[in-house]
Amino acid sequence: MKKLSQQMLRNERRLKPYFQIEIFQQQQRLDDQCIERLSTELILSQSQKILSIDLIKKWHLDLSNLTDRSVKDLSQSLSKLSRLDQLNLELYGWGYWNENITDSSLNYLSQAILLQNKLSEFKLDLNMWAYENQRITDKGIDRLLNGISLLNNLESLELNMKGWGDGNYEITDNTIIRLSKCLKKLKNLSEIKLILWKNIGLQATKQLNKTLSNLKNLTKIEIKFESCLQQQIIQNDNIDQKLIQIKLNAIQKRKLLFQVEGILVSLEQLIPKFTLWDIILKL
Repeated sequence: MKKLSQQMLRNERRLKPYFQIEIFQQQQRLDDQCIERLSTELILSQSQKILSIDLIKKWHLDLSNLTDRSVKDLSQSLSKLSRLDQLNLELYGWGYWNENITDSSLNYLSQAILLQNKLSEFKLDLNMWAYENQRITDKGIDRLLNGISLLNNLESLELNMKGWGDGNYEITDNTIIRLSKCLKKLKNLSEIKLILWKNIGLQATKQLNKTLSNLKNLTKIEIKFESCLQQQIIQNDNIDQKLIQIKLNAIQKRKLLFQVEGILVSLEQLIPKFTLWDIILKL
């Protein structure tokens, strides 16, 4: 009985989101060997329905030794977890100025996601992955988005791609168009949060807007356009910057339309624009 209680306690600790991080927080760098050990630990969590892996630079870890091998090991372990309902992957900065992280990593993630068809909530933080990293391209993200598009039970999606179009000409508006096609297939989505880069063209923005407008089950939408380029100058000083980060709730017949410099919401054209702005700011 005592051994059983100890085993249950160990399992309970594994259920906590931070149990994976404790392995590394005393180290100064995060490399392929560390991720390999983490991946081995993940296989022990077969019974989990909720998994959160937070491997970001909050401890100022050196990530320059991470390669596609790390993502492959992590993805293969995730593929063996068949009962996941909620998955949170925070991999901030892995590809930041690191061309050892390539399109292959996105392909590995896609293969793991394909097997998680029970997911209802999915959060994927790839902040800075493609910033100044020309080895991550439209083709790579296309594979990843294809995997996400097959999560038929998904109700909540958060995707962080901040900085992807900054200093990387291999990331174009085609990625946004492919994202729109991906979201169009996720009929059960009720909540979505997207963090994208700023220099997105009008046509791609319109396509994304159209897709979000037609997702009938959405009740909460958050869209942010953020640049990693500190020297970037905001082109329109007259726009209240709070509008860029405002949270919008889509309820019943609300249709959400947004542009790079701000957010425009249409309620079937029944409410004057200035009145509508006042309503939005009070949400």
